[in-house]
Amino acid sequence: MAKLILSLDGKVIREIPLAGQRITIGRKLHNQIVLDSRAVSGEHAILIRQQGEYLLEDRQSTNGTHVNGQAITRILLHHNDSIGIARYQLTYQQNPETLGKAGEFEDTILIAPMAPAPRRHLPDAVPYTATLQTSTSALRSMPLPPPPPPVANAPILPTARIRVINGKNAGRELEITKNFVTLGRQGVQVAVISRRPQGYCLTHVEGRRYPSINGLSIGTQAKPLTDQDVIELAGVSMRFMLDPDLPG
Repeated sequence: MAKLILSLDGKVIREIPLAGQRITIGRKLHNQIVLDSRAVSGEHAILIRQQGEYLLEDRQSTNGTHVNGQAITRILLHHNDSIGIARYQLTYQQNPETLGKAGEFEDTILIAPMAPAPRRHLPDAVPYTATLQTSTSALRSMPLPPPPPPVANAPILPTARIRVINGKNAGRELEITKNFVTLGRQGVQVAVISRRPQGYCLTHVEGRRYPSINGLSIGTQAKPLTDQDVIELAGVSMRFMLDPDLPG
């Protein structure tokens, strides 16, 4: 299980296990993680879980959300990333068992560590609620209501892979065996291919420019991928391919 280590002015306050699909961070008491400071917006940021990985999104806060010293709008978190909100620091850590190895495509394609897909028909664990008290600088916990019942089995998708078209890695292929695969160059342009019940999708994560599919920018929304689509990302062209004869 992933966790956050919460610090205030450099002093560690508490470890917060992460559970649940959406975890809000802010000053108001309805948030799952409450930071009691006027410099923190009412709902400052949100963590969104996607098959064991967490996306961090700033909620148009007044003073911004920072990861490793850089202001962010939306970013996929990696092990030991430092989240800065006002005077607070939240260090994101993953269970070592969920950490994978770097990908094969050197610095052209970054394959982020991804956790294995969860078992079907098992509800998520009850999220952890942490509230910071001003007087004691301590945390109290309160469980949230259990999540809704799981949905019915989704159809099995065919195996997918990507093939690099240009550059020094032209011709190399990567089979998509996990529910999330991160592509791109950190600090330049990063996107995620996600395997969803309805198919594969490409989502922008980091960078001023959006990736494109067949020459068209995908913008901020997840875009479905179809067989033979060409993805342009961080100066690299990649072809997305499906093998309908092999279930994923």
